[in-house]
Amino acid sequence: MIKNFVAIIPAAGIGSRFNGDTPKQYIKIDGKTILERSIEKIINHKFCLELVVCTSEEDIWFDELEISRDPRIKKLIGGKTRSESVLKGVNYFNENNRDFSRFLIHDSVRPCLDDRDLTKILDTSQEDFDGFVLGFPATDTLKNVTSNNKIEITIDREKVWHAQTPQVFSKEILISALKNKEKIGEFTDEASLLEAQGAKIQMVNGSPNNIKLTYKEDLNTIKSIIRNTET
Repeated sequence: MIKNFVAIIPAAGIGSRFNGDTPKQYIKIDGKTILERSIEKIINHKFCLELVVCTSEEDIWFDELEISRDPRIKKLIGGKTRSESVLKGVNYFNENNRDFSRFLIHDSVRPCLDDRDLTKILDTSQEDFDGFVLGFPATDTLKNVTSNNKIEITIDREKVWHAQTPQVFSKEILISALKNKEKIGEFTDEASLLEAQGAKIQMVNGSPNNIKLTYKEDLNTIKSIIRNTET
């Protein structure tokens, strides 16, 4: 049985603007922003107790969204980095004594999460691991390169996966890891922080369609996936 969980969505980034002055999480697709779509995938799960969105102090967009009035959603001012934002979300839940066993962390610009993959990672998260990462095995040939793009070595793709979100972690393990994060330095996702501290992390096979909006070219792909799945 899936246990109750709380969710954190770090959304404080405002540097990458794809559409004038609008941060990419607030770009609209068919009348709904990327961020709203990313949030809805998580908050509508029956075992999600509450969700925190960590925004920038300069954010003037979130409070204008209809979803911001959902009582299960709390807005916090995030940090300068992803890890600082996640830590603020963790501290909020820790200080408010919510009764849950897992943290779920999801990117603000990953709106194509399949409901079946969300259920799969939550089901898997009951097994004997400290954390779980949605992703899929690499299919391309992968190269290690130098700063001037000279190829150093070809990587064995049989051992390489693309890591996505959501990522699900044991409550106590994530709190402990974040308390010790200064010893590790900055990290690109929460799984890498836990890995550096010896935690047991398992990959969960999900869909390649669960892409993150990173480049302008991604937007057309995301639009296509959303429109194909909503028709």
